[in-house]
Formats: sequence, C-alpha cells, structure tokens
Amino acid sequence: METPTIRPSRPEDDAHIVATVNALNPDWPPLTVQALRFGRGLQPEDANLGSFVAIHCDRVIGDVLWVRVTHVPEQRAYWCTIRVHPSCWGKGAGSALYAHMLSQVGADGANLLYAGYREDHTTARHFLQRRDFLPTGYINRQARLTVCEARLEMAQKANLRLCGEGVRVATLAELGPRDETLLRSAHRLDEEASADVPSSEKWSSKSFEEWRRQILDDPASGPSLCWLALEGDRVVGLAQLLRRGSENGFTAVGRGYRGRGIAQALKFHQIEWAQRHGVAFIITGNDAANGPMVKVNEALGYRPLPAVIEMVKELT
Repeated sequence: METPTIRPSRPEDDAHIVATVNALNPDWPPLTVQALRFGRGLQPEDANLGSFVAIHCDRVIGDVLWVRVTHVPEQRAYWCTIRVHPSCWGKGAGSALYAHMLSQVGADGANLLYAGYREDHTTARHFLQRRDFLPTGYINRQARLTVCEARLEMAQKANLRLCGEGVRVATLAELGPRDETLLRSAHRLDEEASADVPSSEKWSSKSFEEWRRQILDDPASGPSLCWLALEGDRVVGLAQLLRRGSENGFTAVGRGYRGRGIAQALKFHQIEWAQRHGVAFIITGNDAANGPMVKVNEALGYRPLPAVIEMVKELT
C-alpha cells in the first residue's frame, strides 16, 4: 500500500479539509472555508501554528493542525488536531500525520500535548490511547436545539422580569460597536467569566485587541450576533452566535449577577433571532461540571450530542 505523503497545507487544500471536518461531524452545522481560515487567523503570532496535509493517490485525505497553548505560559503546551476522512481510514494517514507533528512540536521543546475526541469515535480514542494520551478529566458536553421546538416560556419570563429590574438586552450593533468604553466593559466581563470556566490548565487572559477582533471581525458572527445585558451602563452579561447553522459562542454573566436569569434572557434573544432568520439548529457546548448552564439549556429544549473528551500526553 502506498504510504501517504505529508506536506505543508496550501490554500487550495482548505475545501478538502472542510469536507473531512463535515464528514466526521455530520450532526454539526457544516463548516465553511471562510470560517476555517478566520479561525486560523485568530491565533497569536507566538502560537507557532502548524498545518500539514496527508496526500494519497494525489488526493488530500487528512490533515494535522497544532498550535501552542499560549494562555498557559508556564508550560510549553500544544493542542493538536488530526483529521482523516472516514472513507480513507486504515491507510496510515493518521499515524504519518501524528509522527510529523510530534517531531515538529518536539523540536520546539513541547512538554505537554493536548488532543480531544468525540466520545462516539472509538477509533480516535484508541488512536490516542495507543500513543499514551490520558484523560485530563475535562469533558465538553455538546447539545443541539431544534429552533422551531424551543421552549421559550421561562426564558421569556426571565427577560420580562429583568426589564422591570433595570436590566436590558441589546445587540452590540444596536449599542455601538465602536464604543470603546462599552467594548472594554464587555471584555472585562468576558475575562471574569472565562476565568471561572473549569479547565485542565490555569486560565490566562486574552488581550483586548485580540478579543475585539474576535467579536467584531468574525465573518460567522459580528456585532449583530453579539448580545449584551446591561444594568445601567454596566455590562453584566454577554452571549454570541456563530453562523455555522448557528452555533453558540461564549455566554458570560458577571459573578455578582448570576442566578438572576440573565443567561436565560440572553439565550431568549438568541433563539428569537434564530427563529426570525430561519435557522434550523443551534449547537452549544458546556463543561460537564457547569450544572447551572446545562440546566438552562435543557429547559430551552437542547438535546445531548456526543461529548468531546480532552486528553493529554507528557513529552520527554
């Protein structure tokens, strides 16, 4: 059997990579080439991103992506993603991609290597286990909402009650996407909430400029799909939608404002927008330990999808 050839990825490979991602995740809204490229562009300069493809019989059948985990400065940690089209499993592409990636991150002095797999992809689990990856304990619970079946009664009540308490929800487009004071307030809220998300590594903050670019310039989202909850001029909640069908971005509520139904109100506005614009599904993911948010989503009608299990390997 011909051994797959490994080479750096090229722009013309992106459509093949997207096709593989979509074949591996048929229950997710389809990824687009534009979204793939924007995601790569979000990586900071010191992330040392690498992207290679496997070629078999002149066809791109898989890819590997690695990026330094820059928010864990005390470790030389990398996250890797290896994807092979299901029709091409068993040709050695995954092993060849992994070996190439390992040599590259090893040369950079990596001491930790993270990866993840869908819990229903036993082939991927066995692939990682054979290479001495171990579970970190972090599990991301995925869920999908059929928009036309959403149960909005409780969320609508929360939204009306909050309006009476002086908390209003509006999109960033409505509030002023170039209002730097507003943006910095939203960034501080995002950072506060992100620090409280369970993680296998200590959280390190994202710069304001990096965060602003992600919020304002993402072709899959933008100011019209970013909702803010405000009490007076203070941002107390934030939620974002990404157009992949759609997909929930991060939903954040300030520490002093949790338990008041702000997350429900934000999600009410998201789902109402999705209904008006003919969106069929919304996908979300939550840490398995984040019980309150999981309950919010269940009450709205989200149904479980296979979870993503995080694994780690120590490099010597």
